[in-house]
Amino acid sequence: MLFRSKTCEPTRTHQPAAACDDERVILRCTGKVLGLLGVRATSLPALPPDPDDWYVNLLWMDRRKCLLLVHAATLFPVFVPDVRKSDLAPLDARVTGWIVRELAAEGLRTDALGAIDQASVSLTTTASRVTLGYMNQTGQMLRYLIARDGGVARCDVVALNRFLRRELHLSRALPGYVIPIDEARRRAGASGGASGQTAPVHQTPGVSNLLYLPGTSTLSNQKATKVLISEYRAEAPNKY
Repeated sequence: MLFRSKTCEPTRTHQPAAACDDERVILRCTGKVLGLLGVRATSLPALPPDPDDWYVNLLWMDRRKCLLLVHAATLFPVFVPDVRKSDLAPLDARVTGWIVRELAAEGLRTDALGAIDQASVSLTTTASRVTLGYMNQTGQMLRYLIARDGGVARCDVVALNRFLRRELHLSRALPGYVIPIDEARRRAGASGGASGQTAPVHQTPGVSNLLYLPGTSTLSNQKATKVLISEYRAEAPNKY
């Protein structure tokens, strides 16, 4: 199910829209995340969508809270397992810290996907059902991979994040697909955000990787997921 946009009010640590600057991270939260933060859906600033917005959703895995962040323009994902509510206070430093860490893991500079002020984040509502659709399908893949490895406590989070960034997502825009790490590197190159260092390459299984095509039926996406899972079982039983 896709999460519809909601309006919500800022917490004490988040400034109103008028105070936002170009380096402030815009975090578009689903209703589940707002509920976790205790933020009422009534008065957060209605910020216009931007390619460098980050979306965040709350996933439950093994009765543990996990967060999935996705960059709007590139679908670059950041999966953070086993978070506690206390981990999100202050939210600003936590979220930017996770993003910067994962960019560095891929050999990308801090500003590769937009300038980041590591001391400030503005919460707002979700603005793209397409982005949410990609996130939901990525969540399905996460559930399978984590269950296959015996749960959140036993999965290799570093390898899992690298795998998700190399997944092929179908798209209606040419060339017909999106690979998050390729999009992130292309965007980083255009903005001068590449670090000049290439992260070690871990080969991922050569499967068809049919993930999510906005506008297709739920049944079609379920069939694609089943095909993908069967291929993983056959070709990569012990690794991502």
